[in-house]
Amino acid sequence: MKLSFHGQSTIYFEGNGKKVIVDPFISGNDKCDLDEQTLEVDYIILTHG
Repeated sequence: MKLSFHGQSTIYFEGNGKKVIVDPFISGNDKCDLDEQTLEVDYIILTHG
C-alpha cells in the first residue's frame, strides 16, 4: 500500500489495485503536487464540507 499526504487534509492511497483520495484540496494548495486534470482515482472520500 502506498500512502501520501498532500497538505491540509488531502491523503492519497494506492493499494489492492484501487486508488483513493480523501478530502481532495488540490487547486490552490501549494503542498499538493497532484494534477487534477490527470489524476485517476476509484474513490473520492469527503469527511467534511
